[in-house]
Amino acid sequence: MHGYRGCLETERTALLEIKRFFIAVTDIEYVGRIPTSWVDDEMSDCCGWERVRCVNATTRRVNQLSLDGITLGTNSGLLNLSMFLPFQELESLDLSYNFFDGVYENQGIGG
Repeated sequence: MHGYRGCLETERTALLEIKRFFIAVTDIEYVGRIPTSWVDDEMSDCCGWERVRCVNATTRRVNQLSLDGITLGTNSGLLNLSMFLPFQELESLDLSYNFFDGVYENQGIGG
């Protein structure tokens, strides 16, 4: 756990990596869809960020990510599934209405 708020540092860092990906692949006119509460501040509780849900008050692990409709545009790139590995208790991941060119798997996914 991290800081007084209990947000797990590994998951906070992973969310910031996901945000950087979305910024890189989203057309400029749609950048406003990227969550603004996801900030690189160690005192910020990622469980309170928009589109993020942590149900277990004890572990403070992310169990739901609602990332639908963020990457709109003509070229949304390949989604690296390994970005979601740090979320050990992730039960729900909504990536609908994103226009990814495809996905790829890094070592450690699916086997």
